[in-house]
Amino acid sequence: MSVAWSGGHRSSAALSYVGGDGNLRGVVEPKRKTSRAQSFPAEKKRYQLFGSHGCALCQQALIVRRLRRLERVVDFVDVRPELGIGGWQFGKPGEEGRTIQRLLYDKSRQACQSRPLLPLLWDKKRKLVVCNDLAHIVQSLDEGFAGFGRRAPALRPPDRKRRVDELTAFINANLVRNLYVIAFGEVEDELVSAHRAVHTALGMFEHQLTERPYVLGGQLTLADWSLASALARLPLVAREGYRWDLSQYPVTSAFDRRMRREKVFKQTFLHGHAVRTFRYSALSKAAPKQDESANWPLSVRLAKALSFGRFTAIRSNQDQRGP
Repeated sequence: MSVAWSGGHRSSAALSYVGGDGNLRGVVEPKRKTSRAQSFPAEKKRYQLFGSHGCALCQQALIVRRLRRLERVVDFVDVRPELGIGGWQFGKPGEEGRTIQRLLYDKSRQACQSRPLLPLLWDKKRKLVVCNDLAHIVQSLDEGFAGFGRRAPALRPPDRKRRVDELTAFINANLVRNLYVIAFGEVEDELVSAHRAVHTALGMFEHQLTERPYVLGGQLTLADWSLASALARLPLVAREGYRWDLSQYPVTSAFDRRMRREKVFKQTFLHGHAVRTFRYSALSKAAPKQDESANWPLSVRLAKALSFGRFTAIRSNQDQRGP
């Protein structure tokens, strides 16, 4: 989630992979031994995946990257877990951050009506944003780098690929997106609608998981990882009046606990980062106000600063240990 933007000088008409909504949907393809030019051929260390460990969508991309053993093929750049007013930022806490827009979109001069979303796939060779759409990033990582890494397990089995992609899109639209709406939204009607949509989706999966171990049956697919990434963040939305108790959905809650025990989930979910995304971002209603300190006496500000430094060090150690 971030603020819409426009800028740069490269015409979007020249970018054939710009979707109708302005999002960039380039796809990395296996490198062919032909003379036909490829826009984004798979090459080792050519591409970078930008994301935040606090974001559910980014976790899904990281899960695919890890299961495909692409850690040494596609580098990962971790941005700050807190959302700033201008969107996701780079840099250490306390420093003036550089936003995704400033560092990448403006650098590449891509002037499309897109938003600086995460996750994002960057082409270092052409200095272009390849894609900022999760479905196409997953396609690139899952299929485009077929000559690298490993193929098993099948996250999107050929006979059910369309159904897996549809369910993944449903989860991200009805659970993940609405979590951000509730955490950072302003309009009461939108908050109520998002809250209702989350409960409806949870009720649907409660029924489905009663009859089978995973969303689509006996096989673990991308849809299950998508659902797990959303469920792990449900308790972190701290907005008054819009909280969830998964005990109302015992089967889904059991699924959540089971998925959290999976090794790849533990490797890609950093609890402390997720907490800071949903509770301490600049857009969050639970975020501490920054302007009140201007009226504090100097002695109080110094004491607060010293205390905050100690608190930050303690939190950092806790975050490294995880939940």
